[in-house]
Amino acid sequence: SAKGLSEMREQLGFKDASQHSMSESETSELTTKSKAPEEVAPMPPTRLPGGFTTGERVSSLVSRVRGGLLVLELGNEGAVMGARGVGSDLRLLVQFDRGFDWLL
Repeated sequence: SAKGLSEMREQLGFKDASQHSMSESETSELTTKSKAPEEVAPMPPTRLPGGFTTGERVSSLVSRVRGGLLVLELGNEGAVMGARGVGSDLRLLVQFDRGFDWLL
């Protein structure tokens, strides 16, 4: 708040904190403006190799050995963000919901 800012300036040693204080109307104008962030339009989907599209939801697959048998399990879920690589070494970039990303 403007009052808190004035008090902080006084505590920091500014001699004339009243020159730096804001009126209530200026303060409410600033808080009103800061409450409404601009919305950014989502990027249009892009077709990627393998039939994937940016923004598409995917799950990783994890191979494990259970009881002497090789099994395939669903791993983490995420969204396709893009593709990276050159030629035959093209990989999907996936942002997983748990906060990490991989090139698959």
